[in-house]
Amino acid sequence: METEIKTKPLIVEIDPRDIFVLILKAENVNYETDICGRTLVQWAEDAASGFAYRKVEIQKNDDIITIVKNTVIDKKYCVVIYADTPLLTRNTLEQAISFVASYGHKAAAMPRGWVFETEFVKKSLNIETVDIPNLDQDDFLVAYSLAQIALISTYQRGRINEKHLNNGIHIADPYNVYIDADVTIGKGTRVGPGVVLRGECKIGKNCRITNFVEIKKSIIGDGTKIAHMSYVGDAVVGRNCNIGCGVVFCNYDGRKKNPITVGDGVFIGSNSNLIAPLTLADNAYIAAGSTITQDVPTDSLGIARARQAIKEGWRLLSQSESKQTDNN
Repeated sequence: METEIKTKPLIVEIDPRDIFVLILKAENVNYETDICGRTLVQWAEDAASGFAYRKVEIQKNDDIITIVKNTVIDKKYCVVIYADTPLLTRNTLEQAISFVASYGHKAAAMPRGWVFETEFVKKSLNIETVDIPNLDQDDFLVAYSLAQIALISTYQRGRINEKHLNNGIHIADPYNVYIDADVTIGKGTRVGPGVVLRGECKIGKNCRITNFVEIKKSIIGDGTKIAHMSYVGDAVVGRNCNIGCGVVFCNYDGRKKNPITVGDGVFIGSNSNLIAPLTLADNAYIAAGSTITQDVPTDSLGIARARQAIKEGWRLLSQSESKQTDNN
């Protein structure tokens, strides 16, 4: 007896204009929690990007279906997600929606959230769902405790670093580099261990960021090198600069952040302090150990050190005085 072979329909693509995303914000959750430079809500909005979406605050005993019926707009599909799952991605949402569309389901459940055919959920009183298979379970980890937030942050950093590695960025130790979500890095740049890149940083191509450097809300030009143990914040740094080890961009005066602008080809010697607001013009040279408070013109040397004094024989004299003190 012949058995009919029933093949599953092909997975179909859905027009983003047919999708509405409802982002639920439950009570007693700190949605300002930072995960790699974004809040929980910002990560939810990132997952819903490209779709029409709305955020709704809910209470403990609220009926989700009622909220959907009262909130959903005129779109073919409605996706319901929670704002406390910051690992959720648009790709996972598209996979879930495609499953519903391909197999003709009216309502389906993700590990945390649902996909509905809008007309069905508007008219139905009793809704039964099927489970959507093969979704990345990590996407639905809930940020409900400090331990869970730390775990989610670790996963998110791994995704961010993998993205940069795939884009041609050399990261020496991906498990020991902290890059925020909104950082962009040019191809060929090398990032050493212990580096922290925070905020909306833009790092150019073929730069070298060595170990234990922190850069925050700054633009770094192509080919610039920043040596270990340096801090760069609220700055615009030009191309082909050399920032020595231990350099600090002193951008905070106790009340507000102030900018520092560094031109092309600038050399900043080790252990220098740059006091904002400040401008170092093209090809300026800063002597090591300087604390710079005034703008430095093009092709000029800036040097600000205490004058060195030599007291010959001081060591022997101090030892003699110490012995006399002991004898007394």
